[in-house]
Amino acid sequence: MPPLLLDDDAIATLLGLAAFGATGNAREGSVDDAAIRAYGKVDQYLPKRLRPRLTALRTGLETTPTPGISAQTMSTLAEAITHERVVTFHYVGANGTATSRRVETYRQIHLLLKWYLLGRDTGKEDWRVFRIDRVSELQAQSRMFAPRALPTGTGVDCLRQGVNRNRQRVVVTIDAPMTQVADAFGHEDIDLTVAAEGGMHAVLMLDFWQWLRPRLAFLDADFCVEESAEFREVLRRFGAHLGRQ
Repeated sequence: MPPLLLDDDAIATLLGLAAFGATGNAREGSVDDAAIRAYGKVDQYLPKRLRPRLTALRTGLETTPTPGISAQTMSTLAEAITHERVVTFHYVGANGTATSRRVETYRQIHLLLKWYLLGRDTGKEDWRVFRIDRVSELQAQSRMFAPRALPTGTGVDCLRQGVNRNRQRVVVTIDAPMTQVADAFGHEDIDLTVAAEGGMHAVLMLDFWQWLRPRLAFLDADFCVEESAEFREVLRRFGAHLGRQ
């Protein structure tokens, strides 16, 4: 093959592959493993003048690890979504319980460093979201389904509702700039607005109050927990405990 006639396009393509390849453990058959191999194949056909730039970009690239995803799993789900087919799989929930699922497939969604499947569970007769890294023994069925309108405007909206189903709403006013608060809560689904009295008004959904501690400690700023009363009380007790040390 002749050298690829790409400039910024090549940089964007290979940067995307390099970033994907750096997120996992490169287990055979995973998406990050496929990205690493694809990077090597494309790289050898680049014009010589671009190779130093790509080498510099890749050398200085660092990403946050994400759960490994099977490339075959994502391909199977993509085809099922396109052709409106039902899939079956085994699923391990957050509590470690394994179940068998039969699902009408709608979207694959990337949110907060994780990949999710949005679908309608035929056994539950309701919409559900599934972490794709917890899916195994996936099989696409010949049965097709009649697609329904999503229960909310977008797949991401549905995902947020599903992920937050059993979480508690927390509202915190933090005396710190938006950029610092956003950095501290970078791995949380957070809604930030400027508070009327100054500082930032942060709304997020949490499983446990302990998730607040390291983020707020990182900021080292004054804050007030407005909701919930339960979270506010346990943080007050924890602060009192630290004061006695």
